[in-house]
Amino acid sequence: MIRIPAAWYVTAGALALAGWQALSAYSARTELAELHAAAAEETARRHESMQEVTRYANQSRARILADSGAAAAAADRLRQQVRALLARSPAVATGGETAGDTCGVLTELLGAAETRLRELARIADERGAAGEACERAYQALIK
Repeated sequence: MIRIPAAWYVTAGALALAGWQALSAYSARTELAELHAAAAEETARRHESMQEVTRYANQSRARILADSGAAAAAADRLRQQVRALLARSPAVATGGETAGDTCGVLTELLGAAETRLRELARIADERGAAGEACERAYQALIK
């Protein structure tokens, strides 16, 4: 029987332990690299989602402004039609003071109501678009 010195056993054990530690460190580095790659991918996805939300919010705002402009133009046309009707009204044309005053009050009331309603509609549209953008941003982040 061949006797193997104890130092060789210790050396072999130390080499095996070093190899196992190297393999373990390599596995840890590989896993860490995979986690970093996954985190970077998730960050990129979230960034793209937020850019999409921003684009959608900007499109909504542009649509709201266009709708507001169209509503303002329609209100101006309506005011012009009311003025034209008042000018052709026989009561106003013959000097009927009461009819003229009533038409004037109604015209002022229409103008004031239209101005306030336009402002309220603008606020409601902006808040609705902001709420929708917020909801989309939240949904993009939790996917």
